[in-house]
Amino acid sequence: MKISTPSSQPRYTPLEHIATAERLGYDRARLFATPHEPDVWMMLALAAERTTTISPGPGVLVPSLRPPMVNASTTAALAALAPGRVVDLKVLLAQGIGRTRAT
Repeated sequence: MKISTPSSQPRYTPLEHIATAERLGYDRARLFATPHEPDVWMMLALAAERTTTISPGPGVLVPSLRPPMVNASTTAALAALAPGRVVDLKVLLAQGIGRTRAT
């Protein structure tokens, strides 16, 4: 008898998801910046190297993780890695204050 738990199932990486999305014909792939996952810009750079048509880019950038100029320069670097594919990229910055009370 065998038993499986969620942790024993294979975990797909963002790179595998992006490659699958490209094969399925998706136009763009967005990853989210979080301190609990691999670096978003590193993953996007790897995705740019491993794909040919999909547009890689950040979905959400957390301002406290990187200064805006660093995000700007890494966006330019990503555009250089994926010429013509980092288009229509809108980067929106938002800042939360934690808990808020509904009134």
